[in-house]
Formats: sequence, structure tokens, C-alpha cells
Amino acid sequence: MKTQKGLKTIGLYLTVLIVSIVISVSSQTIAQEGSKGLLPEEAGIKTNPKRKKGKKPITFQTLERFTPAPAAAGTEFAQVGITIWRVESEKAKGIEQAGTEQTQHRLDTNAAYTNGEQIRINIISPTGGYLYIVDQEQYSDGTYGPAYLAFPTLTTRNGNNLVRAWEPVQIPAYPSSWRFKPRTLDEGEIRKMQTAEVFTVIISPKPLIDIARISEKQLKFNKGEFESWQAHWKTAVRQFDMENTVGQLVRTGSKGVDQVGQEAAEEEFDAQTIYQVAIKPGTPILITLPLRFKAETVQTPD
Repeated sequence: MKTQKGLKTIGLYLTVLIVSIVISVSSQTIAQEGSKGLLPEEAGIKTNPKRKKGKKPITFQTLERFTPAPAAAGTEFAQVGITIWRVESEKAKGIEQAGTEQTQHRLDTNAAYTNGEQIRINIISPTGGYLYIVDQEQYSDGTYGPAYLAFPTLTTRNGNNLVRAWEPVQIPAYPSSWRFKPRTLDEGEIRKMQTAEVFTVIISPKPLIDIARISEKQLKFNKGEFESWQAHWKTAVRQFDMENTVGQLVRTGSKGVDQVGQEAAEEEFDAQTIYQVAIKPGTPILITLPLRFKAETVQTPD
């Protein structure tokens, strides 16, 4: 009898142990998985009140499991919507065509990029203000190159960086595009292996740069200038990617933008990815957008 009780006790112990291990592994698996099928209201995403709703609900997914939570005391949620397009030029067609026809492929912001690719960025936010885009190279040793003000410049929107709430802004504007290309090194500087191009998108309630400093060339920041912005305004970001839109095509030309292929899912949103941050009221929104290169890509100048 004692032996049977002992076996039962051992069996019960093993059962409890196995169940605990299964629960633990399951919990870890769930924690590592992202969330899918999130409706905007479930994710706390603001919607444009002037946009019409589509026939199918727009849903979002996250890389990490999403748990709804209010903004910390003294802060409020703000968001910036960003779409990255790969730009490919085509030959002009027809006697009515003026300029160059282009095709845009909607890219995943988590995708890997290559040297020489051309991109265009669309930005939209329910918060109006002054838009700035800072560009830096990131290297394999974890360091960053000098910070340059990619927008505004006088070559895009004539330097006007004031945007209204829910106003979609295309940077750079058609027919221009940005091309991944290593910067020119300073004298005596050694080129490093570049692993990413890092854009920082900022929407500020007031101007941050004297307009007299803006020219056709990208402004190189003074030492410590951009770093002070990061120290004051950088905060944790939650990323929501719109589902079933990566790879979508549009054809752009002098007469506007035409949809190619599947029906556009942009009745409610003008962005592929929503970045959500908790900020103190009246402070700038700062979003860091690292565009990583493929592992085999070596950034060399033309």
C-alpha cells in the first residue's frame, strides 16, 4: 500500500511538473508572438474623421504581442503614419505624358534594403506642426554617422515644412526620390560597413531650425544639436503595421496617382505603418525609423 501511494505521489508530481512546463513554454511562445487582426479602436489608433470607411475593416498587426494600456500619467498618445514606397521609373507613354512615369511598390518597414534602391516616404499624422526628417548612417560596430536634415530643404515643397493635421505629405515630392548611397567622407575618415539608413521623423508644435539655415542642400547638424533633441523627446514606440497591403502598387505620373492591381485599402488610412508614442502635451513627436540593409550588401560609393 505504501508503495502504491508513493507511486501515485510521484505520478501526481510528474503530472504537475509537466503541466507547469507546458504552461511556461506556452506563455513564452505567446510572449514572443505578435498580435494580428487588431481593429484601430482596439489598438488606440486615431482615424481620420474626414475619410470614408471601406467595405472591409482595416486591421493591424504587431511584431510583439500587444496589450492595451493607457498612457502614463502626465502623457498622451500621439501617432505618426508612415508608408515607404520603392520607386521605379518607366518610359513615358503617349503624347499626353509630361515627365516620367513611375511605379511605386509599397514596402514593409521591417524589410531589408539594398544600395541603389530609390524610395519615397508618405507621412500623415492627426497632429499638425513642423515636420523634420533627420538622416543618419548606422554601422556594423553600432555607431552612427553625422546627422543631416533631409527635410526640409528648398528642393521639396520650397522648404515649407508646416503640415496640417491629417494632411498626407510626400517626401520627396514626385518626381524626385531618395536613393540609398553612402555619404561623402570627410578628409582622413575611413569608410565603415553600413548596416542601416536611419530616419528620424519629428513633428514639432514650433519651428526647431532657423529658416535662414535651410538651403537646397541637406543641412549638417552642429555637434550635439540633434543628440539634444533625442535626449529630450525620444520615447518608447509601439508599431502597428496594416495587414494585407505590402507589395501594393500605384503608378505615378504628371496627372496624379493611379492604383494598379488590387484595390487600395486606404479609405480610412494613408499609411502602411502607425507609430504610436506617449508624449508630454505640447512636446514634439519623435519617431526613429531604421531601414536595415541586407546582410550581403556593402555600401560603396558610385
